Amino acid sequence: GSGYYDEQKRNAFRIAANDTLAPVIILVSTFLDENIGSAARSMLNFGLHELRLVNPKCDHLSDKAKARAAGAVEILENAKIYDSISEASQDLNIIM
Repeated sequence: GSGYYDEQKRNAFRIAANDTLAPVIILVSTFLDENIGSAARSMLNFGLHELRLVNPKCDHLSDKAKARAAGAVEILENAKIYDSISEASQDLNIIM
């Protein structure tokens, strides 16, 4: 899509990406593309931007994931992949 709505989503990502104290979301062994896309959409709605995937069992950049992300594709595109939870969380101070 394009237009006003998409521009608002891009602006929301840019604002969220500047918040260095925002929580990081880590998904572990996710096996449905759509679940990762839904998580990205929810993250953007709440001003979160950093998604880390541990040993994903699916393609977080698939068309299904992007469709479910509903404008939060930049979160998917910037997601980092890790082999373990300890690796994904080594730079974090608090883990819940």
